[in-house]
Amino acid sequence: MAFPGVVLGRMIFVLVVIASSCLERKVTVEGITCDFNTGRVVGIDLSSQMLRVVPGATWYLNHTMLATFGQLESLNLGYNDITGGIPESNISSCLCTMRSLRVLSLAYNSLKGSIPSCLCTLRSLRILYLEGNSLEGSIPSCMCTLRSLRKLYLSNNRLSGDIPSCFSNIRTLTELGLSDNKFQGNYISWLCDMRSLTVLSLSYDRFPSSIPSCLGNLDKLKFLQLAGDEFKCSMPSSIFSNLTKLRTLKIYCGGLKGTFQFPVLANLSKLKYIYFSSNGGLDINTEYPISWVPSFQLNTFIIQDCSLNRNTFSVAFNILFGGIPSGGQFATFSKSSYEDFDDALFYSFVTISFILGFWWFLASIFFKVSWRRKYFKIIDEYYKMYLRDI
Repeated sequence: MAFPGVVLGRMIFVLVVIASSCLERKVTVEGITCDFNTGRVVGIDLSSQMLRVVPGATWYLNHTMLATFGQLESLNLGYNDITGGIPESNISSCLCTMRSLRVLSLAYNSLKGSIPSCLCTLRSLRILYLEGNSLEGSIPSCMCTLRSLRKLYLSNNRLSGDIPSCFSNIRTLTELGLSDNKFQGNYISWLCDMRSLTVLSLSYDRFPSSIPSCLGNLDKLKFLQLAGDEFKCSMPSSIFSNLTKLRTLKIYCGGLKGTFQFPVLANLSKLKYIYFSSNGGLDINTEYPISWVPSFQLNTFIIQDCSLNRNTFSVAFNILFGGIPSGGQFATFSKSSYEDFDDALFYSFVTISFILGFWWFLASIFFKVSWRRKYFKIIDEYYKMYLRDI
């Protein structure tokens, strides 16, 4: 199902009324930001609007409507399954005339073609989201001239070629997402010079033969994701000594081998999320040395196709529910792995029984008058016998 000329679901109606709304300086429209001093529209957020109208429909961007909003500072059309090619249509020429644009999101649509080089003329651009499309070709090297760029997400596309090394000259760049593409070349070396990065995502790309220890220079990182099917290497423990601000660590690759010593993460006090995945070649050791004490408190710890403490397992002193599986790998674990599990199950059962019993008791005396009278009679007798003289 296709709707040529339609921007997104409600956009025809919205674009008709928002200009007058800003001029009146009284009416506000959801997703629209106005500069009431000039009466101009400066922000449009119509993300995820297509899903509310016709599920399964195909939408095409109406560039002539957007062209009337030349003073836009923020445009978010993400998550709408917009279809079409950026360079082949007038979309790029429309967007590239918005010289005041600071935020542009076309993420998670169905856009094809290459990244238009005219985006390099948007010198005020700070945030660019193009991930989740079907963009091909290479990244225009002129994007390095966007010296105000702070966030760049190009993940989940079909981009190829080399990543411009001049990205390291963008000192304002704090978030960089390049995952799930077909990039080539050794670009890790210059990435290690991007000291301002707080988010780095490089997955399913062609990595060098090992994770460079120089990634430890990125001491402002809060989110680190490294992965790829062709990622066959070891993981130097020295990487993590300086990453004290790290909150999320995701490493998954088919060829990752060796032993990862968990104590190397001991000083990462802000760590909340860990995800490790390999094809069985990685052994994760969390137990030795016995004296090590982690400074972090994890919310999520996921290991997939890895061996943990050489096949040891423990869920001791938890409040897990349900029975313990008896077959497979669970049959090899000692009873100490489930220490205090029965007690936790017992107390949980008692708590649930008390809650259910209490409400059942209240329901019984509420709906049956004779029981309610009997209950109050017992209370009166108890009061006369034990509490009257107190």
